[in-house]
Amino acid sequence: MFTHTNRCHSTRLSSVLIFALLFSTASRGQDEDAGAPTATVPGINSPSIEQVLVPESVFAEQLVEALKLGPVSDGAKAEEFLSGLGIEPKNDWIADYPVTPNVLGDIEKSISNASDQGKIALKKDKALKVVDDVKAKLGFGVSPG
Repeated sequence: MFTHTNRCHSTRLSSVLIFALLFSTASRGQDEDAGAPTATVPGINSPSIEQVLVPESVFAEQLVEALKLGPVSDGAKAEEFLSGLGIEPKNDWIADYPVTPNVLGDIEKSISNASDQGKIALKKDKALKVVDDVKAKLGFGVSPG
């Protein structure tokens, strides 16, 4: 009786090990330059978990445009313009630095303050909606804590 139970456990363990070996072999066959291997299930489209990397200068340019604050020639001018209104990350704008959740939080706080102080024409809720729209346009799927 115990022999039969041990064979069942042994068979199950063997099946699990074979599956794990097959899965790891299949995932190792991917191109190494493509990054971490991913498992896919046919017929199911999984969302990407890759981090969106958008430079702060690009975000600033898009934000100035979306807020309809006037034309700017490039990201540096957009950063300068927004800083003049008090809309900036805690550590100032860094043109090539990627926008992070902390930076987004700082921008949302500063745009709320700029609205409260009348530095921009939009009410706080409308201004924050514009920020959300810019985030969505640039592919950010997260909001700061």
